[in-house]
Amino acid sequence: MSNDKFWVVWQPESGAPHHRHESFHLAQDEAERLAIRNPRKTFFVLEAISKSSHITVVTTVLGQGDQLPF
Repeated sequence: MSNDKFWVVWQPESGAPHHRHESFHLAQDEAERLAIRNPRKTFFVLEAISKSSHITVVTTVLGQGDQLPF
């Protein structure tokens, strides 16, 4: 997916969502489909509005490159 933005459908009693929807309308359609199949359950459409990452690079020199044992 070229765009980082996505939506998920969440039902509080069902655990974490697993499927990303590429548009609000696709997620809303899925929430409505699930609501019809599951009376008395509420389905929420959630939008990803930010993301955070922490990347650390660690380099350890293991020995001299010109003195390879093989």
